[in-house]
Amino acid sequence: MTRLLCLALVALTLMGASALPAQQLADEETMKSLEAMIDQALEGYNKQDDKAFYADFASSMAAICTEQAFQTMYVGMYMNQYGQYKSRELIKEKTVVPANPADAPVGLLQYKAVFEKNDKVEIAVNITRDGDAWKIMQIQFNVAP
Repeated sequence: MTRLLCLALVALTLMGASALPAQQLADEETMKSLEAMIDQALEGYNKQDDKAFYADFASSMAAICTEQAFQTMYVGMYMNQYGQYKSRELIKEKTVVPANPADAPVGLLQYKAVFEKNDKVEIAVNITRDGDAWKIMQIQFNVAP
């Protein structure tokens, strides 16, 4: 199952929102809940706190949600390249959060973001259903085109 989720994650990252059904956003309450999870993760990133960062990750991602992975990727790579996270704005045309998760139990949120060392970054957040709730699968930072 973990292998399948990882393959889905790679496909979503490479193909972007086009890998999912036509663009759609869940209701406002769901979107606020997702934003709160992402806020907490990015606060954990800024504090270099892997436990806070991974707090809302899907249970299927537990094998890769380790202190070592956090230190290597988010501190060693992203923090060195981009610095502290400052702000973000949702890119609605690149975001898909299914209104009916039974139709597609994965989604993608994309943001224009400002970081301390670069004000043109895109944040991609892959999400999946974990029981009855949306959870984070991956957060990736990239230089914006």
